[in-house]
Parts: sequence; C-alpha cells; structure tokens
Amino acid sequence: MALETRYAARRDWPVERLVESLAALLTVRRRPITRQRVTFLDTFDGRIGRVGACLTLTADAGGNRIQWRQGNLRVGCTLGGMVQFAWDLPQGSVRQRIEPIIEMRRLLPLAEAEQDGVLLEVMDETRKIIARLDIVAGRARAPKRRSPWQPFQPFLTLNALRGYDEQCAGPIAIIESRPGIERSDLALQGHVLRAIGASLPQDVSVYRVELEPMVRADIGSLRMQRELLRIITANHAGVLTGLDSEFLRDFRVGVRRSRALLGQIKDVLPQAEIDHFKTELSWLGRITGPARELDVLLLGLRSPSTKLNEDQQRVILARLEQERARAQQALTEQLTSERYRQLVNGWKEFLSQDVRVKPGDGCGALPLVTIVSRRGWRLYRRTLSGIEHVSNDTPAHALHQIRTDAKKLRYLIDAAASLYDPGDLAIVLRALRRLQSVLGEFNDACMQASWLRQYAGVLDETERDVTSVRQAAEALADLADRRTEELRKPANQQLLRFGESATRVAFERIFHIKHLPELVQ
Repeated sequence: MALETRYAARRDWPVERLVESLAALLTVRRRPITRQRVTFLDTFDGRIGRVGACLTLTADAGGNRIQWRQGNLRVGCTLGGMVQFAWDLPQGSVRQRIEPIIEMRRLLPLAEAEQDGVLLEVMDETRKIIARLDIVAGRARAPKRRSPWQPFQPFLTLNALRGYDEQCAGPIAIIESRPGIERSDLALQGHVLRAIGASLPQDVSVYRVELEPMVRADIGSLRMQRELLRIITANHAGVLTGLDSEFLRDFRVGVRRSRALLGQIKDVLPQAEIDHFKTELSWLGRITGPARELDVLLLGLRSPSTKLNEDQQRVILARLEQERARAQQALTEQLTSERYRQLVNGWKEFLSQDVRVKPGDGCGALPLVTIVSRRGWRLYRRTLSGIEHVSNDTPAHALHQIRTDAKKLRYLIDAAASLYDPGDLAIVLRALRRLQSVLGEFNDACMQASWLRQYAGVLDETERDVTSVRQAAEALADLADRRTEELRKPANQQLLRFGESATRVAFERIFHIKHLPELVQ
C-alpha cells in the first residue's frame, strides 16, 4: 500500500489558511470538497479502523451512498435499503472489500459529521501528480438524537500515488515545517471520535496476560481465569441484545477456554470450589449451544457457496431466523437468571482471592510452565495417536475427538503463550490453527446435515410453507453432506502435516521435553 501520513492542525486555523500556506511552497492543483453530512461506520471491535480504512454513509438526492476509503483507494455504491451486515450490500467492489474484513459483524454508527474542505493534487517539477492531500474540517456529534455538535480541528491526509513514496519526502517535509501542523497517529475516523469525547472501538475479546517465567501454577491459573472471565462478561451485553453472532461466539470461546484450563491444569486450586464452577461453566456451554448452532447455519446459508434456488433460500432463511429468535429468547432468560448472576459473582470472588494461595508443597507451588508443558505434551501425543489411525473411512466422531484434543491443546498454549519462545510458539500455533480450521469446517458440515434432517423430520404439517421448508432443509442437508466429502481430502492432508517432524521438533522444544524427562512418563 502506498505511503499515507496524517496531520492535525490548530483549531483556530481555517482550511483556507492552511491551503494558502501550503500552496505557496508546493506545486498543487485545488479541488473543493463540498460540504456533506457523513456517518462513520465500523464494527463493535473496530475491524475497519484496524486495517487503516474508513467507511462512511452519506445521504443525497439519489439515496444513501456508502464509501470505502483506504489510502488512495476509494470505492462506493448507492444503497437500495438499510445496511447492517456485509450481506446487505449489493454485489460489487464495495462488498468485496468489506466482507472479508468485517465477516459476520454488524456495522454500527460511531459518529456523525458535517465536513468540507479542499483536495490538493500535489505535483512534481514536471507537473505530474505524485500525491493527494485532503484537508477537511467541520463539526461532529455522537450518533444519537439531540447529541450536541462539537467542532473538530482541520485534518490533513497525504496519500502518495503508487510508486511515488520517495518523491513525497519533500512535500512531507514542507507540511511538517508549517507551524500549527502536527503529525497524528489517528485516521480521520479516530480524529472525529476524539473531538466528541469517544474512543476508537477495541476488540474486548483479545486475551492479554503476561506471565513471569517461573510464576507459580496457582497464581498463574488465577490470573488466566480472571482474564477469561473478563472476556465472558465483556460479551454478555452483546449476547443479550443479539447485535451480531460474534458476541455469542466469543462468549462461548471464553467459557470453553475456562473449562479447558480447569480440566488440564489440575490440583493447583481448591478442588471443591473448582468442581462447582466446572459444573456451572458446563451449564453455560449447554444453554448457549442451540443459539450458536443456528448462527452457524444462518451464516452458512448466507454464504455465496450455498447453491439453493431463490425461493428455497428465502423460505428456509425466514424459518431459521424465527427459530433463532426463539433460541435468543430462551438464552436471554438464562443469561439474566439468578443462577447466572450467582455464577459470575461467585467465580469473580473466588478468582480475586489471591490470599488463598500460600507457599507450600503440591502442584500449586510448581512453576506453571511445568504443569502446562506436562499436560500439553500429553495432549499433543494423544492428538498424534488419533491421527495415526485416520483413513478415508474414519467416522466423523473420531475426527471430532482429534479436533477436541487439538482445541484443548491450543487453548492451553494460548493461555500461557508468554512463557514460551516466540519462534517455536508461532510454528506450534500455526499448525494448530490450520488443523482446527479444516476439522472445524468438517465438523460444522456434519452437524448441519444432522440438524437439518432432524429439523425436517419434526416440522408441523399444519404450518404454512411446510413442504417448501422441508424441501429446502433437505436440500441444505445434501449440500452439507457433499461439503463433508469435499473436506475429507484436505482434512487428511492437514492431519498428516500436523505430524511432520518440523512441527514435532517445535512441540518438543516448546515443552522442554529434553530438560523435563518426567513429563513424558
């Protein structure tokens, strides 16, 4: 991507003064940026901002228009209706840019702005355009009714044309020499958000725990579980509102990780309390399962690879959305229940009590890296053992067991990543992600085929469109079966790759097998 630099100017400097100051020292051609009202869009976790892009929505006489901007690239399209997800966009360049980045996340309004300014086309001595400099200013407000408008200071964005990064060194030096102009680490979206007192959206589901190399197992375990509880509770509100499916996915991943760590890092915390919370976390996994299964089905149904005719897709999509709404209602009741409240409060209180941890004998006093390496090596060997018996006829449940063991192994290593060498860690995690990806797709296809056939078999004959819904469900189940067969070969290939010597050596190094021979007993 071509060079991009950004600057903020003094609030009391109008755009025209900046233009005159720069035009006196640069060869430029001016083009006005007409005043318009725009809404800045991004996902809850800021996926668009993280790739250095900006997505805006504007309204004019021709209707709503959405525009994607990333460096010098600007693509837009007119909308026929409301856009909340990537699949609401018409097929074309905008959707092609947005869909791989936001995936299934909902687009949310972050701020509304009224802005205008000047576009300067910066030229070299031959009057060839080498860069474009946007200078805009205006006012902004939160995307709520009656929010007060706040002025935002002029903002400059210089984008070098492809292949002209070096030639822009001179213009950049001139811009930075001007008084009242300072470099900014924010894009325009972040600049506008700062003006209204808001911050850029962050991914609350990122696991962040730095562990000391020889941290005790009990202390380290408490810290890891506290972080996972933070992730679970951070996604709770999004699960209740049903903004998009990622809240529930991240909520469930937090729960699964907590359960996996409790199951693998054993005998380091009081067992009676751990048994109780394992039971309650298992309950959380069960009650969130039905809604998540429907989310996976709906996401698959919206995929371009789903080859149903338009009528079939319409009727099954409508019916599954009804089922998802019922599942959401049931889930909301459970996640606002007294049982859930007691679980979260009790688990938080238990994890906050470091005073329970006292020096002494037992697994809790061992270094956490010793416990994790022991369990990790056993899980790795168990995974390899399962892989050795795989063939083209291996039943789905056997592949699912390999996937489960690999998932536990990844959760274990992820949670204690700061204890390991980054180079070996990258090899190990890359191998685990590849394995989980293909086995996850295979498992989803198997589960979808089973769920859809079961669903088709229990439909009420008196309901409207029941024949069409049954036919669509059976057609989708057949597609899922074919997808399962297509995934057999890549799944087997990835399984064999996981057992290669380079991966094995990385696992041996990361778990210190030569230095801890007792771990392989």
